[in-house]
Amino acid sequence: MQFDNFWATVGSLVGKIGGTYKQLGTDFDGTAWETGELRLYFWDNPSVTYDNKDHITAEITHGFPEIDVPPPGAVPEPATWALMIMGFGLAGASLRRRSGQASAAG
Repeated sequence: MQFDNFWATVGSLVGKIGGTYKQLGTDFDGTAWETGELRLYFWDNPSVTYDNKDHITAEITHGFPEIDVPPPGAVPEPATWALMIMGFGLAGASLRRRSGQASAAG
């Protein structure tokens, strides 16, 4: 079946990033062909009707169901993790030191 100058086998899994479609198949484990949002489509059968007046109407119903796969979120840098862990350590040490001090009752 063809859509936007792209051919795919009916019933196949198709991915789209940006304006580029690719047939993925069932065992897709390759790298992305562009950066951006990945949209997955199940390539459906086209619906073709004939009105007995030499007109053929084709309705291509691709993209049902459509699954949006958002890009992964940012991963903190190692220095950020180190600062966060040091902050927790200092806060814990401060709390521990406070609980060891005796309070004077008057």
